[in-house]
Amino acid sequence: MATTLPPGKVIIHATNDARDLNKNYQNRIIPSSGSRLVLRQMIDAVKDLRGAQGEEVTEGRSCRITQVREGWLKEWMPKLASR
Repeated sequence: MATTLPPGKVIIHATNDARDLNKNYQNRIIPSSGSRLVLRQMIDAVKDLRGAQGEEVTEGRSCRITQVREGWLKEWMPKLASR
């Protein structure tokens, strides 16, 4: 059984086995290549969105990332640690 996702979230499903697609969630984006290539394409897309020079990570942004990560870990740790 899959965990319920918040409404409006987009799933990007990169898999080597097409039988896994749309198994638990309806996927809006399905890459048609291996995960290494997909990751490279995602990194390039983020760089394009940020511009050639990119942005410096500010202290405020770093703090927000830490808060989001801690919240995520708090919610998911019981599931990640279960057997």
